[in-house]
Amino acid sequence: MRPSSVHTACASILVVAGCGSSTNDDRGQDDPNDPDVCAIDEPEASFTFRFRNLSPDDRHLNFGWSADWPLRVDVGDGWKRLSSWVEPSCGASCERLYAGESTSCTFGGPGSGVLIEPGGEARLEWDRRYFEATPVETECLQVASVAGMGQCAMPRRFDATFGVAELAYCIPMAGEIPSGWCEGSTRRITFELDPAADEVIVDLD
Repeated sequence: MRPSSVHTACASILVVAGCGSSTNDDRGQDDPNDPDVCAIDEPEASFTFRFRNLSPDDRHLNFGWSADWPLRVDVGDGWKRLSSWVEPSCGASCERLYAGESTSCTFGGPGSGVLIEPGGEARLEWDRRYFEATPVETECLQVASVAGMGQCAMPRRFDATFGVAELAYCIPMAGEIPSGWCEGSTRRITFELDPAADEVIVDLD
């Protein structure tokens, strides 16, 4: 059996959270009653999702073009993604844009996927933030080429005392190679999320 897979946002082309520095400069600070629209919620201590394959067959996790996590969490007012791939942001994180990075909606290739062999395990390291699409604040941009982008994915701190998460994983077809998308069938599983803990173990069948 191959070693357990670890898929982190920092290893992806598009950072999910916590890999770059957050932006919180002096803009908007002259008036104490005017909040800094460029402020970004800081990442918190790492939380580990551990997905164990208890079935006799392979299971896949599919990450779209690179960092589209197949995970979402219920924050009380609906399901939120744990990656910056929220519509219609095109995967552009406000955190990266406001830090001066550029982005593009041109993609190609098979995408990214992780194989979990029978008895194996895959891990995702989460910095306890979720994402939602928000209008781009043009005064926060440092790269003129992205000034026309209307939405970006804003990271928000997950500060609930209890939560429910959902994972979508792939039951691959025979011979299917892990990629960004599932060619077989997709199965969804919900599980409890305790933010006071450091990890959660989810068994896949």
